[in-house]
Amino acid sequence: MQATDAAEIRALFLHVFQHEMSESLWNWKYAEGRGCALIVRDKQGKLIGHYGGNIRNVIFNGKPVQTMQGVDVMVDHQARGIMTKNGVFSTMTREFANHFYGYDRPNLFPIGFPSDRHMKIGELHKIYVSVDTVHELSWPQAKEISLPWWQSIVQLNPSSPKDQAAINHLWKIQAKDLSDLILPIRDFQQWKYRFIDHPSKKYDIFILKNKITKNPIAAWVVCPNTDKENSSELLDTLSAKKEIPTVLHAARYTAQQQNKNLHSWLSSVPVALFKTNDCTVHDIGVRVPTQIVRPAPAPEELKNRWWLTGGDTDFK
Repeated sequence: MQATDAAEIRALFLHVFQHEMSESLWNWKYAEGRGCALIVRDKQGKLIGHYGGNIRNVIFNGKPVQTMQGVDVMVDHQARGIMTKNGVFSTMTREFANHFYGYDRPNLFPIGFPSDRHMKIGELHKIYVSVDTVHELSWPQAKEISLPWWQSIVQLNPSSPKDQAAINHLWKIQAKDLSDLILPIRDFQQWKYRFIDHPSKKYDIFILKNKITKNPIAAWVVCPNTDKENSSELLDTLSAKKEIPTVLHAARYTAQQQNKNLHSWLSSVPVALFKTNDCTVHDIGVRVPTQIVRPAPAPEELKNRWWLTGGDTDFK
């Protein structure tokens, strides 16, 4: 992909998905080395396929490694042949995996959120296999929910060095507690890029503090305006593992102050930790893949080890 391809790719995005990708959103995803892509043209030179990727650093087996998240995967309706082994979609997917993933490639393995339908195509043609499942948890408004007297909630001030330090402190605690998992890095720099600098969406970031010590206990990100009526989306959290009930309680408290329910996308491990007696768990048909085209960590080594939230997507 060249920078000159951007306008054509955005036009294909509009054609396939029926809504526009702004230039600012394109730059947020792909500019300054954040992303790359494989494109497909027909014999006449028309752009008919695009498979994008965003670099994402994760902690794997206690060490930072580079991965890549598949994004903006699309094929012109007239060129799909989607279920065939040599169709545009399958060929493009295989070539992307072959070029970008593996022990001898820039990215050790993929991160992504394909639908069941796309996952089955990848499995059918022996390109990808599923290593985890994403569910949506929904919490109703809790009755008479309140905070302990010694806790306080403040909104993040992105320009405050103290707030930046609080996020980084909580990230270090979380990374230590979840060191046995595959954990995408979510320090202040990542939160700033993902949530604060997003060109079109607005998020609320909260920090829960101890009033006495002034120390941060937890932080979380909420999207207050979603496609679900009267429900905010919990997109990410930072805390010690033992404080997960605490951060969930605080997030539900802030949602209730706005007279809203709360919902969240989570992979298998956080589902087990965030699940409560009054929540509903939905299988939304979203899987987490790994590639089997090139030598890389085996699927068994990755299975049900991801810590993923809605904030790890590029579209929420």
